[in-house]
Amino acid sequence: MMEKESYTHCLTRLVLVLLILLMIFVLATLLSAMLGPRVANLSSPAIIIAIIASLTALVVGILGPIVAIYTTNRQIKANVVSTSRMQWINSLRDSLAEALSICAYIATTPPKPIDNPGSPSDHRLPRDERLRFLASTISLMLDPNKGSHNQFLERVKAMVYSAGKALFSSDKAWSAETVTLAREINNVESLSKNILNDAWEIVKTE
Repeated sequence: MMEKESYTHCLTRLVLVLLILLMIFVLATLLSAMLGPRVANLSSPAIIIAIIASLTALVVGILGPIVAIYTTNRQIKANVVSTSRMQWINSLRDSLAEALSICAYIATTPPKPIDNPGSPSDHRLPRDERLRFLASTISLMLDPNKGSHNQFLERVKAMVYSAGKALFSSDKAWSAETVTLAREINNVESLSKNILNDAWEIVKTE
């Protein structure tokens, strides 16, 4: 929608420039036609005025569309970058929210007896697989060249590792594992706010 409005605005400006160009050209032509029979040479002020008007119209006609096209391209590019960054923010936030939700469930839900651990009926496996998938998704969305992103990714991996240990732990070991998991959840929540806030600040300046 923003791209369409920007394009329409530039198109309107281009039309106005062309109309001004046409008016100048028409005035210059009329002036030349009216004064032509009475002009003796090119040094006549009337001829000079007509020439200046024509040259002005030519310059405006050349530069006007160029400036309009350049401005339109800049605005479209900025809108595309801003939209892509917003999509990145939303996707990362959704993946983080789901991962944190799964980890919070593991940290607050004591393990249930499992008849056949590791079998298809083991209810822990889908949750563990989903958590690992989300961790991989988050990893692929981060920039390895940014120190803050690398630090954040390390904390995400630590959280997933702690969640796995708590998920597959025995009743006796579960409480101890959840202490570590709760700490890692807090670390990820804190760092994720910084990552998302930094990205949002960039969007506001684009």
